[in-house]
Amino acid sequence: ISPDINIVLMEDFNSKAEGSFIRRKFSLYKNLLTSRIIVTTHGSLFKSFKNITVDLWHAFPTKKAGLMLNDGSEKNILKDTDYFLSYSEFSTLLLNSRYGIKVSHYIELGSPRNDYLFKKQNRRPSFLKEFENCKVIFFLPTFREQRYGEEKLMKNLRFEKFDFNLFNEYLKNNNLLFVLKFHPNDEKKWWEALKDINYSNIVLLKDEFLNDGFEDFYQILPFS
Repeated sequence: ISPDINIVLMEDFNSKAEGSFIRRKFSLYKNLLTSRIIVTTHGSLFKSFKNITVDLWHAFPTKKAGLMLNDGSEKNILKDTDYFLSYSEFSTLLLNSRYGIKVSHYIELGSPRNDYLFKKQNRRPSFLKEFENCKVIFFLPTFREQRYGEEKLMKNLRFEKFDFNLFNEYLKNNNLLFVLKFHPNDEKKWWEALKDINYSNIVLLKDEFLNDGFEDFYQILPFS
């Protein structure tokens, strides 16, 4: 990277951030107004005639959104995107069915984080160390309707009835470990609702695993 380029990381405006909300908001728009290139992962936050907007996106498009909803509930968040980094031709097809931007705006470069899926890790995450002989199953649901509370968990995950004890026994008998990680939009409330659940072969995982020496969740997926 050229030393003449100044990179500014704009973080979420959460309650733990330093400075007042107004000051942080002012800093955000000051940087956006003066930036030549704006890189995002969830659509364009800001666009002027001086900016070039680049969207890296944040997931492979596997569900209906945007124009596909056909109910006016979601605007076209990519309408101000100059360049969209797509994973593949198939990904471009799916994304454009959602947002309908010009095909010339897509640049198909793949997803760099997918490289982790093909790299052998030299050490296991700490939460897997006691399960070295188990096959690992990751369940990573996207966010759903806001249904909270333990008794509503399986309805949220599309089960009307579910027996955790019976499921855990099945996992133990078949030498399996079930790892459940919620979408970041759901994680906080679900962890609060399920914090007392304790089963030998069921692990509830959250983003704190990154403090375990791993930079990206995709570094852990090859253990499944």
